[in-house]
Amino acid sequence: MNRIKRYTEQVFAEHKAEFGLDFAENRRALKAVATVRSKELQNEIAGYITRTLKRERREIEERRRRAAADAEQERASIDEEILAPAAWAGSTAATSPP
Repeated sequence: MNRIKRYTEQVFAEHKAEFGLDFAENRRALKAVATVRSKELQNEIAGYITRTLKRERREIEERRRRAAADAEQERASIDEEILAPAAWAGSTAATSPP
């Protein structure tokens, strides 16, 4: 595992809530919670944090979209079963006069 990922995991273990989707804010938050000697390393870690959080958010949104689409598809299939003319054709009550 490379050092950027390792440092990110160490920082996330205690301070994940302090980071967001903005690189500049993540750089400031990283300065506040960790001592990073070089500016280049600090930027790499902040960039990796930003990419990781954006990827997590996209995955969550995709799961929500899939769940909503599955629920909509299920509702549509139930509606088809209830409202389908074929379902009424087999019923004697609907076709016989009173």
